[in-house]
Amino acid sequence: MVSVAGVSNVLGSKTPAAPVFKLAKEVGAYTVLDAVHTVPHMPVDVVKLGCDFAVFSAYKLFSRRGSFAYGRRELLETLKPYKVKPAPDKPPGRWEMGTRDQALFSSISAVMDYLNWLGSQVESKVRDKVGNYAGRRRTLKAALSWIEQYEQTLSNAMLSGTNGVQGMRAMRGVEVYGVKDPSMIHLRVPTFTFNIVGADPFHVAQYLWDKHSVAVLAEDGGGFYSRTLQTYGKSVGVRASLVHFNTAQEVETFLRALDDTAKHFNAS
Repeated sequence: MVSVAGVSNVLGSKTPAAPVFKLAKEVGAYTVLDAVHTVPHMPVDVVKLGCDFAVFSAYKLFSRRGSFAYGRRELLETLKPYKVKPAPDKPPGRWEMGTRDQALFSSISAVMDYLNWLGSQVESKVRDKVGNYAGRRRTLKAALSWIEQYEQTLSNAMLSGTNGVQGMRAMRGVEVYGVKDPSMIHLRVPTFTFNIVGADPFHVAQYLWDKHSVAVLAEDGGGFYSRTLQTYGKSVGVRASLVHFNTAQEVETFLRALDDTAKHFNAS
């Protein structure tokens, strides 16, 4: 079984999943798309990707905590899951443990309604992305395509700066991980993990909150449930995450705050 994260929750880097799945199929492996950090940032077409299964967590998609899974019907019918005896023998029931969470379904349904509305507002801006879709799928595809496109402007502002404020990649003492080249901005989403050289990441996060009311997350041990930081020789980092309802003005506020924070710790 080959599992691929569609987008890194640490680096914000997009994975070219389709060619990976193609290679996996050539050796008879099952394929799984870990779409937890993918679904809020870009459209996902499981048929085009060619994956057997896809999973994501609803809380990343502006909902409450709870997990969702897609599986190719023939596999859901033929693979044998561990299940309680009274559970149905046909999918999807045979793959579900116990009573479904109705509040979770109500919450995620509201998110879909919102994205459907958003898609109807922006469809004209992404018409080239939705030509092969119709109905609700078309408007949802439009919403996520627009989100992906808009968030690239946020990523570019974070790295290169905005309104006269320098970006993260030019700040003295700030170490940014992942894609930093503005010409490759399409290969990332606006999730940024960084460190201020020589500073405790937890102190950095606390300073940003206490001094500038900017909320970021610092984490060690679990490393954001990822081993990614270890490839940089780091065990701790600070993560700043943006989504489509963030603005260029908020990016400017963050960059000014980060610049002050870097100067504060560099001077300490």
